[in-house]
Amino acid sequence: MGRGAVWLGLLLFAVAWFVPVHEALGLSDQLPPGIDRLEGATSARVPGIYRGPHGWRACRAAWDVLTSREDRKGFESTLLGLTPLLNGVMLLGAAVAFGGGSARRARTVGGLLLVAFVWALGWLYWTDGEFRRGLQAGYWMWAASFALVGTAFLGARD
Repeated sequence: MGRGAVWLGLLLFAVAWFVPVHEALGLSDQLPPGIDRLEGATSARVPGIYRGPHGWRACRAAWDVLTSREDRKGFESTLLGLTPLLNGVMLLGAAVAFGGGSARRARTVGGLLLVAFVWALGWLYWTDGEFRRGLQAGYWMWAASFALVGTAFLGARD
């Protein structure tokens, strides 16, 4: 893999923000079904919170898993609630791609991107079947972009 895979992954990441992520996010201002099994997650309505591009709605819903809960913090809901921060890792990858960083830096960021990919897959592991069935193309594109750019960066040569 090379630079073409990096650019394709970055494009996939950008497009994923405008493609539906979960069937429930386009229908209401509630957390998607299946999230409520996570400790502390609530489905309380917060008017207007999920407006904007599909990726933004998904980020807000994930962040709400972290922030709209009681004093008790569950491990799974904390990890899932922090998934919006994974976007920062991809932005770091974009900075390396655009900035022409060293091969060593590219490999380091590639490793971080693969960790982010595995973390992003937590939405498959720590949620129930109803939630998983509602995942749409935007989620898969978003997750795949981390794997594609990360793998391409790991192949960087000095």
